[in-house]
Amino acid sequence: SGTINTCTAQGFIYQMLSLTVPTYYGSLSLQAFMGIRNKFQEKRYRWIEYPIHFIAWCVPAALATIVALTDNFNPGGTGCSMKKGPPGCESDPDVTCDRGEDIALLQFTVGLGVAFLYFVFP
Repeated sequence: SGTINTCTAQGFIYQMLSLTVPTYYGSLSLQAFMGIRNKFQEKRYRWIEYPIHFIAWCVPAALATIVALTDNFNPGGTGCSMKKGPPGCESDPDVTCDRGEDIALLQFTVGLGVAFLYFVFP
């Protein structure tokens, strides 16, 4: 048990890492492509490492910060993630959703981005 602040912290860490991992996964294909394209002359494609690390950490951090600042990390299931709160407010008309009202588009966008990185990009 905990407070909404501990839930937000857990959701932030979960969101951050669940976006960082597929970004690095997709970057492996990019590095392989750059290696093949440059005949494995590392000096010609070594520059790509810095943008990859920047994107892999800064984009997930920005998204997780936006979700945290808009009160969209809420408890449900086994942990806290992007969802409406309190739990059950979506299915029960007697319970009003106090948090996470504007989360549907962001959930769709992030989910599509992760699917792209795992299944389309590699």
